Amino acid sequence: MTTITEPRITTPEIASCPPWCVTDHTGDYVGDLIHRGGAAVMSVPKESARPGDGSPRQIPQLSAHVLTPEFADDSEAEPMVVVDLGDMWGPYAELDLEQTGEFIRQGRAFLARLEQIREQLAAALKEQS
Repeated sequence: MTTITEPRITTPEIASCPPWCVTDHTGDYVGDLIHRGGAAVMSVPKESARPGDGSPRQIPQLSAHVLTPEFADDSEAEPMVVVDLGDMWGPYAELDLEQTGEFIRQGRAFLARLEQIREQLAAALKEQS
């Protein structure tokens, strides 16, 4: 349980976090309170990152986490999986349970294809030596 104290009210509000919530709610306002789970993150090795179009070198990554508003104006707000590119202010997608399953299937297909690509790389390197 988390106690939320707002400067606009005299009585602290009590909020219950779901067991998966990893958010520190210190300073949160009751109307803006969201619960966020721990993230799954995948990125390339840091030393392999290359800058694009003159911008600083950034490590390409993909992250996903469960998110649900606790005190949203819409009391019917459903928990969702949020997928982003490692930047919470950048592009992102909100997935329901079915969409998350489809995204996982696509991820497995991607990894299977990446394994094939790795084998092609190994063969190309072997041919060069």
